[in-house]
Amino acid sequence: KAYTRLTRHREAVHSITLHHSESTMVTVGADHVRKWKLPAGDFFTNMNNTTIPNAPQAGLWNTSCVNADNVLFVGSRDGKMRFYDYGSHRLYQHGETKSVKGAMAGELGIRCATFDISGTRLLTGEGDKMVKIWGQVTPQ
Repeated sequence: KAYTRLTRHREAVHSITLHHSESTMVTVGADHVRKWKLPAGDFFTNMNNTTIPNAPQAGLWNTSCVNADNVLFVGSRDGKMRFYDYGSHRLYQHGETKSVKGAMAGELGIRCATFDISGTRLLTGEGDKMVKIWGQVTPQ
């Protein structure tokens, strides 16, 4: 029997990310990215296009992960990459992944992601059958 049901998503839920040290989680749905308080699953905030600038269009959210420095990564089916402060939802950085030449339309975008144990490298699994390891770029 389900303990509770969280029903604010109107489209399919693609990913769930638990925060490493606080009792919250982020759910990534085709419609929005939402933050919840645990253990009861109380709704905390809707991180939609008004609170997340440059967000992908509805229906394109696919995955998220958070590191120990409270950087929230959100990846989309159209290849968009966004890095936010987990607490304030402030956009740190954004970018886009490029698919390999010859990839078909159904093979695009970021399907899953996680940070490595150091929290400084992001690993993405992508529709073009590639795993990419992303590192921090230090300004010169």
